[in-house]
Amino acid sequence: MTSYEKILEVFWATHNHCANQYSRQYMTAVFFANEEQKKIAVALGTKEKEKRKQQITTWILPLREFYLAEGYHQKYMLKRFPPLARELAAIYPQEKDFLNSTAVTRVNSYVGGHGTTAQLETEIDTFGLSPQARDLLRNIVKQNGH
Repeated sequence: MTSYEKILEVFWATHNHCANQYSRQYMTAVFFANEEQKKIAVALGTKEKEKRKQQITTWILPLREFYLAEGYHQKYMLKRFPPLARELAAIYPQEKDFLNSTAVTRVNSYVGGHGTTAQLETEIDTFGLSPQARDLLRNIVKQNGH
């Protein structure tokens, strides 16, 4: 299991948390579920602010009710590759299952430029893709330079 602290370390290391936010709808935030998580989030955010010597625009907020984004935002990167999206939609025909699928989320991440070819090879067999879709995914990751 990945710890909350480790997740936030990856977040702070890979996210542009100093970018101007042009609307609350697109704001960046770290959510905490309890006081222990709040302490971790604040400490890591403060450490990042000191390191960068810039204003951090990422909010640190208590976890409350969560709403999924509109459908057109869901698996946005995957939608740029219709053959992969169609194949995964056939595996997960119910929208709820599609949105909650780890495999769909991982493929969306890979086509979005996150993950290496080596990482992909360790898990590609778990996605349920056809040989053609696997080859397409491999080519996309290679083109992304990973």
